[in-house]
Parts: sequence; C-alpha cells; structure tokens
Amino acid sequence: MFKYRVKFMTALITVFLFVLIGRLYNISISHHKEYSSRIQRQMAREVELYFPRGKILDRNNIPLTGRSHMGDNLNLPVNIDNQPLAKHIIGELQYEYKDNTAEGVKGVSGLQKLFDKELRGGLPIKIIQYKDGWGQPISENKYYVQGDHENQGKNIKLTIDYHIQNILEKEMNSFMSEKRKDKEEESYYPGVSIVVIDVQKGEVLAMASLGDQNNKSIHSYPLGSIFKTLVAIKALEEGVVEIDETFFCNGAILIDNQIKHCHKTDGHGEITFKDGFAKSCNHVFYEVAKRLIEYHPNGTIKTNKVVDLAKEFGFFEYSKQERDNFILSSKYSTNTIPDSITCLLDVFNMALGQGVIEASPLMITKIMATIANNGIMRDPLLVKEIISQDGEIIKSFDNNTERKVVDQEINKMVQSLLEEVTATGTAKSKDGQDNSHIAGKTSTAQNGRLYPHSWFGGYFPVDNPKYAMTVFVEEGGSGSGIAYPLFYKISKKILELGERN
Repeated sequence: MFKYRVKFMTALITVFLFVLIGRLYNISISHHKEYSSRIQRQMAREVELYFPRGKILDRNNIPLTGRSHMGDNLNLPVNIDNQPLAKHIIGELQYEYKDNTAEGVKGVSGLQKLFDKELRGGLPIKIIQYKDGWGQPISENKYYVQGDHENQGKNIKLTIDYHIQNILEKEMNSFMSEKRKDKEEESYYPGVSIVVIDVQKGEVLAMASLGDQNNKSIHSYPLGSIFKTLVAIKALEEGVVEIDETFFCNGAILIDNQIKHCHKTDGHGEITFKDGFAKSCNHVFYEVAKRLIEYHPNGTIKTNKVVDLAKEFGFFEYSKQERDNFILSSKYSTNTIPDSITCLLDVFNMALGQGVIEASPLMITKIMATIANNGIMRDPLLVKEIISQDGEIIKSFDNNTERKVVDQEINKMVQSLLEEVTATGTAKSKDGQDNSHIAGKTSTAQNGRLYPHSWFGGYFPVDNPKYAMTVFVEEGGSGSGIAYPLFYKISKKILELGERN
C-alpha cells in the first residue's frame, strides 16, 4: 500500500512538473512578446498626454500659443500653455484626458474655437515612464513616447504685434493695480479695454481687455461725446457751420420745456465751433445738430442727417441689434443709434452721444483710423493667414474694403478739431508734458451707474499718423482724467518701440 502511494505521488509530481515546464516554455518562448508587453504595460506610468495643435502666431511669427517648456523632471516638452498675451483674442482650450482621440482637446472660445478644425493636430501622443515592482521610476530621467506623429495642425497668423500687445497689457495691468490700490472692492473700475489699429492697413495691432472673461474691446457701451466727432463731420460736409463760427453758451439749454445743461454748468460764454469741439460744449453741438434735422412736409421732425453718416461707419438702428462684421463679434457687438429722431430732445441726446447710442472700443478705433487715413475707411482685420507646418500659405485674409467716407478737405478740418482737443481742450496737458503727437477726443459717458464710463479715442503721431487707439475704462469717470493719461503713456511707449526697431 505504501509503495503504491509513493508511486502515485511520484507520478503526480512528475505530471505537475511537466505541466509547469510546458507552461514556462509557453510563457518564455512561445508567447514571450505578448507577456513582455503585458508586463511593460503594468510597469508603465503615463506622465503626460500631449495633444498636437497648431500655433497662433503674431504678425512676425512670434508664437502667442503653443509655448512648450520643460517640466520639472522631463526632458521632453509638455503640453502646458499659459497664454500670457492676448488671451481674450486667442480664447481657451478644453481638455478631456480620457479621450484618446483628436477630440480630446477643443477650442471653446475666441480664435481657438473659430479655427478649432484647422488647429487640431491629430491623435494625442503619450509620454510614459516605467516603474519597478515597488512603483518607483526605473530611471528618473528616461521617458518614452507612444504614438508619436507629425503635427497635422495648421498655424494661424494674426495681424497682432507681440511687442505692442505686451505694452498694452503691462500698462493696463499696472493702471488697474494702481487704481484699485487701497480699495476694498474689486468692482472699482470693473474693466478696461484698449485697441490699436494700423491707420493705413486697418490691421489690428493690439487688443487688450481686463476685468472678466468677456472681450470688452468688441462689446458696445454708452458712448458719450466722442459721437460729437460724427456730428462735426456731417455739419462741415453739409456746410451748416464754419469752423470759426461763434456761439454763446450760458450753461443752460431749454428744450421742449426742459432744462438741459452743458457739462460746464456756468457756461463757456462766447466760444467758436472749433473751441466748442475741443472743450466738448454741449450747447454748441446741440445748436449745430439742429441744423442737420430733416423735416416732414408738415414741419415735424423726420430724422437727422448724422444718422446716415453713422450708418456708413457701421452703426445700426437700436431695434435691429445687428452685430458688426468683425471676426470675433458676439451678440454684444452692436454699435447702435436711435431707431428714429422725432423731437428736439432726441436731437440733443444724439448730439451728445447719449440715449441708445453705443459703440465698442473697436468701432471708435476704426473711426479714428479713418480720420487719420484721410477719410478712407477699412474694416478692422485680425487674421492674416492660415499656414501649414512647413510654412505654406493655405489661405490669406484681407480687408480690401476701403471706401471714402469723408471728403479730404472736410477730413483735414476734422483733424484740426481733434488736434485742438489735446492743444487747448479737454485733453490739454496739465503738467507740462508734450502731447503734441496726439489728436483725439475725450468722452465721459453716463450709463445709469454711479460712475460714468471713461473714453479717449485718437491717433498718433499727428504729423504722420500710424496708429489709431482707443482707451475705455468701464465706470472710470472722467475721460480726460482717466482714459486720456493712459492713452498718453501707451502712445509714448509705442513710439519709443518704433524708434528702437
């Protein structure tokens, strides 16, 4: 019995050994590659999922996105992009790291959204590191790439100048920090926008926005007396006023049994049309705007001729709420004028840029660029080209839409009005600074809130205009006291940049 048991156990062990040897052979020889791969996968740690994507470039091919850098422990570029400049133009990306397809990253705002299809670079690429049985990296500085392939994304080249954009954002942030210093609420000066356009080409050189996620440069806001610029253009075109014609302002204006006031409540006294523009006299511009009224045969007010000029620049009736044609326009990009002007109070509000008259900082910059460009208007251009990874231009964009909206002789007179604003008017230097290189118009726009909006729109240098610019400070107060000093500081830095280059 005992011998039988020994033989049985010996046979059993022998069979077990043969099975074990067969299994070892199967693993180590027949299926070596398969099991090695499984072991490697168990040991692999995904460090980064890199989504290839085209870049957004400035006009000189300086990247505004896709600025890869080295991770703390990596010797490979990782997919991190802080978008330090022009983020309101560029927009944001949304990552879904569980999605191992090209859909794992997509643009959700700005140009990243508009050109998402062109920018996508194909399937994501994995960067991995191997670990030992204790979960520690086998080699601290050794990484492997899985699924590497050529970036299929196209590059988008903008009209933006990286260096001018940098000036705007630095000065804007510095301004906001200074103004909010010692203020308990961040709602103080809730937003700032600055836009710079190349006068001759109509190309957007810089566009900065601060305050929230919305691009304030393309949003419309109550405008105020910058609109007097259009009133002046139309009045000079129609010949209803001479530039040196004299008016008398006593500070109070009786309109339809209501008393309205000039911003200088004790009046400007005797004042010419030119000085009235420079000092933004409400009485002068109401009187001039009345001369532009069109009447029905029965003598009632039909409309005002300034409305037609505003439409030429791109304003729409308030009820239509039409967006402008700029590439980033949103439902808030509605530059509006009244649907109708039927009484003298309507004329007064229009003359001062009040009521439903609203415009974006971009629109005001376009108007100033038109005046600086001898009355020739171009629609603002932001995107120049779509380019392949090897530099081939796939598509070009242009703004060959120039049209003459202001007669050259009239335009020269309007330029002289804008120059007078900085020489003797509301933007006159108060501390001896030389501001003779600037022409423009201040605006302090009532908006139903505690503080009015602060505007300054203009161009520089006066003797050979290259740049049109608008500074808008939401609820900033005085246009001459807030927006203009920021305009002055930035204009000097842009001109210094041009001299260095």
